[in-house]
Amino acid sequence: MTEPATTPLLTIAIPTWNRAPFLAELLQVLQEQRAALPPEAIELLVCDNHAEDDTPQVIASWQRPGLPIRHVRHAENLGSDRNVAACHNLARGRYVWILGDDDLPLDGVLRRLLDFLQGDDVALLHLRSYGFEGDHAAELPYSRDSHRVEATLRGFVRHVGALITLLSGIVYRRASCAGVNAEDFCGSNLVHVNLYLLAARGPGRYLRDRRYGLAYRKNNGGGYDFSKVFVANLRDILLRHEEQGLPRDVRLALERRMLTQYFPQQVLMQRLKPTVDLAAARQRFRRVLGCYLRYWVLVDPVFTLPRPAAIAWGMASTAIGRVASGDLMRGLYFLRDKLARR
Repeated sequence: MTEPATTPLLTIAIPTWNRAPFLAELLQVLQEQRAALPPEAIELLVCDNHAEDDTPQVIASWQRPGLPIRHVRHAENLGSDRNVAACHNLARGRYVWILGDDDLPLDGVLRRLLDFLQGDDVALLHLRSYGFEGDHAAELPYSRDSHRVEATLRGFVRHVGALITLLSGIVYRRASCAGVNAEDFCGSNLVHVNLYLLAARGPGRYLRDRRYGLAYRKNNGGGYDFSKVFVANLRDILLRHEEQGLPRDVRLALERRMLTQYFPQQVLMQRLKPTVDLAAARQRFRRVLGCYLRYWVLVDPVFTLPRPAAIAWGMASTAIGRVASGDLMRGLYFLRDKLARR
C-alpha cells in the first residue's frame, strides 16, 4: 500500500498468528467504528507472524471492500515478542495502540480515543478493560463511571496495576520512543511494558478512561511461567527503567498494587490446578517480593498452607484485593455470569 500523505494520529497495530476467526471478528468491529471517522486519522497495521491458517485470506477479504489494512507478513514465525516489537517498529502514527488479535474494542472507543489524543499532549492513555469467556456484550460489567481521569504517573500506575501488562490496555506516544528498536526488549514476554515505561518517562499527561472500552478473552494465552514473567521479568524491567529515570515510587506502587490485586488470585489458580513448579514459583516470589509485608500476609500462605486451607486463604485474599481495588462489583458480576453459563 502507498504511504499516507499525512502522519496518522493513531496506529492500531495487531500482532497475529493462527487466529483467523478472532482476527476477522476484530476487523469487523474496527471497520464498523472507523467508518464514521476521518479516514486519515487511523492507520491499521497487521503484523502476520507467518500464519498457517486463513489469516491472509481474512485480511484480503477486508481490504477488497476498502478497509486500508497494511498487511506485513513475516517470512517466518518470529515468535510473539518479535512480532509485538515489529508492531512498534513499523507503526507510523503519533500514537500507537498494540491491540491483541483476540481482544475487542467496545462501541465508540475509536471516537473517544481520537478525542482524547487530538491535543497531542498525552503520554499514556489507559482503556478500562474486562475479561470475558463467551459473549463480550452480555458479560460487560455494570459501571456508572463515564469520564476520564488525569493522574500523576504514580497514581496512573497504582490504578492500572497488573493491567499494565495487558497487551491491549494502553495507548502510548510514539515520539517518546523515537530511535528505539523494540527488538531490544525481546525475551521477557513484556515488550509492550518497556514501551509504555519509555513513553511514561517522556512529556505528556497520563489519562485513564473510566468507561469500559476493551474486552479481552480470558485464558486465551499461556505457554509461560507466570511467576517468571510477572514477578522476575517485570522486576528486571522496572529496575532497568528506574536506573534510567523512572521514579522509584512508581515501581513500589505497581508492586504493592499487584500483591493486593493480582497475585493472590494467580497463586490460588495454581493451587487449584497447577501448571508450573509451585516450589520454584514460591522461591521466585520470596526473592523478588519478600520485602513486602503484604506478600507474607496475602500471597505466601496460599503457597505454603495445606491445600484446603490455602484455597480458603486465597479466596479471602482475592476478595480483599477486589475490595481494596474498588473492583468488587466486577468480581460479583463475573461470578454471576459464570454460574449462569453453567
